[in-house]
Amino acid sequence: APSISRIQRWLTTLTSVVSKLDRTHSVLVNKVLSLPWTVMDDQFVAVYSRFVHGLVSARSEWIHLVVEKVVQGLHYLLPKEITRRLIYQRLHSLLRSILRLVPTLPSILWPILESSYPNKRENRDAHTCYTANLLKITTYCDELMEQIVKLTIDRCVKLDVEIQVEVEDWEDDDEPEPEDDAELDAGECLELDDLSSDDGQSSDENEPTNAPSPASIRKVKELAAKLDGILRCILDHLHAAPEPRFQAEKELFFDVLLSSFESCILRTQRTRHTQFVIFWYASVHPDFADSLLATLVECALYAYDDSTHPIVTRVASLGYIASLVSRARYIDKQTTRHVVSLLCARLEAGLVGEGNGNSYALWYSIAQAVFYIFCFRWKDLLVGEDEEIEDEDSLSPGKQVGRWLTGLKVLERAVSSHLNPLKACAPTVVSQFAKVAHQTNFIYCYNILRSNDRSGLNSSGKSRMDSFFPFDPCRLPLTLVYLEKIYRVWEGAPGDAEDGDEEDEDDEDED
Repeated sequence: APSISRIQRWLTTLTSVVSKLDRTHSVLVNKVLSLPWTVMDDQFVAVYSRFVHGLVSARSEWIHLVVEKVVQGLHYLLPKEITRRLIYQRLHSLLRSILRLVPTLPSILWPILESSYPNKRENRDAHTCYTANLLKITTYCDELMEQIVKLTIDRCVKLDVEIQVEVEDWEDDDEPEPEDDAELDAGECLELDDLSSDDGQSSDENEPTNAPSPASIRKVKELAAKLDGILRCILDHLHAAPEPRFQAEKELFFDVLLSSFESCILRTQRTRHTQFVIFWYASVHPDFADSLLATLVECALYAYDDSTHPIVTRVASLGYIASLVSRARYIDKQTTRHVVSLLCARLEAGLVGEGNGNSYALWYSIAQAVFYIFCFRWKDLLVGEDEEIEDEDSLSPGKQVGRWLTGLKVLERAVSSHLNPLKACAPTVVSQFAKVAHQTNFIYCYNILRSNDRSGLNSSGKSRMDSFFPFDPCRLPLTLVYLEKIYRVWEGAPGDAEDGDEEDEDDEDED
């Protein structure tokens, strides 16, 4: 075999006649482009790069092949004599220089990048490595930023959905209703690390079960690991962006991310994890949080075209509003009050107006959103001199805690109206709202709840609503690192440590 120095001399000679390398020299060109140049010394890399520069400048028919070879190198590599970091650095350096030489390269590069994305059956390293390299390209090829972001988000959503489909196959058809005093976080998210082949099995071997098989559990864990790795890559990329560039382009990146959220995440039912990318990015600047909330409010409350904003998307937007305001620590008091006021205004409009089935579905979703936000942010809905509550444990039913936000007055009318949202909304949300509302002396709901229980039927034939809230706790460990400081956990109803359950409180009030 020829020595490295001889190959280097051949490359130098070929560079001087590169304009003559037409299609008849395809075997030679393929051999040269397939050289393992990324693991050679710096001098060889420089000679190889000059050859490629001359080739793409003089012979446009080779541009596609050159780009294919570069993109192939962006996949996961086994450890070599030199680090993967250096190999990828050399590949990106070559691609960046070709972009300067060929202004139309993005239109050639994008289809190759898209088709080269790892298959879902490939391992986590393959997915995270390629995703990281894709995002690196956005730092020097602005033209492809939108396509790359949308591609990575789309792949995350597909993995996310596949996890949920697999998990839902485990669940029994006759799953019991949640306990009335279940906490808001209970059972909302799957803890993947706690799964075992014994989960869900009955002690009676004769009873049918839908216990997941070891293969199914392994599949879910593998999918979750891939999703966690990709999400962490995205968050690492956003977090590590150099400050000058970040300041200059953060709005553009957020706009692209928000567009992907609207077109993909929001319109996909029951994704559990992908949305935490925009949850984190919205915390970077107050304007981002405002833009995200404004987009959701516009879709939920003011979009009247069912063809572009179907009722299912508007209902999903309300779930996002409730979950974001409740869970995001960066959503301040004033924003919380403003959002609740908007929701309550629509509740009031629904009480006096007539609606069809779709408008009723939206009205109940609005009511459930207000219930949910109240449970988490009730202290921020107090106004006036007494709005600061220093000791929650000192609260007791019947004790005045302050003056409530004016818009909340409609909630009492809504609860006691013929629409009966306490019967239609999700039991876990209703139970916690009743408890918190009673403990803070906002409203007493237990008489209505008992009446609903005695009726034995959902009023007006309405069924219980879904209790899916998209920012319920994230269980992906790598992604969770970015969320801990900006995420509000459910800490229980005020006075939980001192008081008994709701039934004890009812008995005391009736005495």
